[in-house]
Amino acid sequence: ETTVEGTVVDLPTRAPVPGAKVRLYFGKRDNNILSGGCGASHSETTSNANGNFNFNFTASTSSYYCLYIDGTKYYFDSAQNTSGGTRVEEGKKNNIIVELQPKAWLKIFVKNVNPFGNNDDLFIYNEFCSNNSCHYLGISIDTFVIGIVKGNIKNEVRWGVTKNNITNDYKDNIYCSEFITTPYF
Repeated sequence: ETTVEGTVVDLPTRAPVPGAKVRLYFGKRDNNILSGGCGASHSETTSNANGNFNFNFTASTSSYYCLYIDGTKYYFDSAQNTSGGTRVEEGKKNNIIVELQPKAWLKIFVKNVNPFGNNDDLFIYNEFCSNNSCHYLGISIDTFVIGIVKGNIKNEVRWGVTKNNITNDYKDNIYCSEFITTPYF
């Protein structure tokens, strides 16, 4: 019998996170070697008011198991959730503490304060600005973009400006409190 008992906590405060979705997935072993990621769903539960969850199951000898955790107000950690999740040891009692990073929102104001010409190019490098979605051209740029970032930490803001075929890159760090929108001018 395999048992997984765990607690989901808020990373900076260590407070319990109730209502987090905890999913148990499995992957197939190939000649006793782990092959691929944990891609097939086994079962799912939700953390209780104290952040606790548990699974009891009979593990297959041809499979291995991983946990994937997602909290509504918490940053989805793609590294933890796509590179194999949190491994579970088969046939044992597993005690796991899962730390979730709270979400925050960053509102970046974009304005061409010293226009040179219609080919002025302002762009933001942050991860929520993929596929050139934060790329602005012209002399009349005055807008903003809002994206999800990690809360209760300093987030790096990187941007660039091209005027008269000369590009300058800039960066700054801004502390974003959890669960709110932080403006950056």
